[in-house]
Amino acid sequence: MRNSNAAFVALILAAACGTDSSRDDLRSELKALAQSDAPCTTAADCCVVVDGCYAQAFVVAKGDYDKARKLADGLDDSMCVGCESPAVELECVDGACIGRQLDFEEASSGHWASHCGTVVVDQLPPSEGHPLSSPGTTGRILGCGT
Repeated sequence: MRNSNAAFVALILAAACGTDSSRDDLRSELKALAQSDAPCTTAADCCVVVDGCYAQAFVVAKGDYDKARKLADGLDDSMCVGCESPAVELECVDGACIGRQLDFEEASSGHWASHCGTVVVDQLPPSEGHPLSSPGTTGRILGCGT
């Protein structure tokens, strides 16, 4: 009985706290979601979920946005990379959602956050640019190490 109680407590702790493998599973599921079909008619049908810790952005269909946000919320943020998350503008190209990584000067503050559709551009002060950005890169998963 004592061993079964200990096993039960360990199971509850693992479920409540998560494990590295469960967090890796979340990341894999988020990547798979971003690599699945994301049909669109306009950019309003497209969304991006930003993982600030790993400095990655995942482009998904609007119908998958809530699921993708929940997956991203469960990701491990204890060991973050040392670079800036990409600023992403969403586009609908040939009926598929795509993200375009923006140059620092052309990005609005909303481009760095998770969002759907086109971001209304606000005025940012001029800058020298960001040395870690890769402007013009397009894809479904953008950011450091992608």
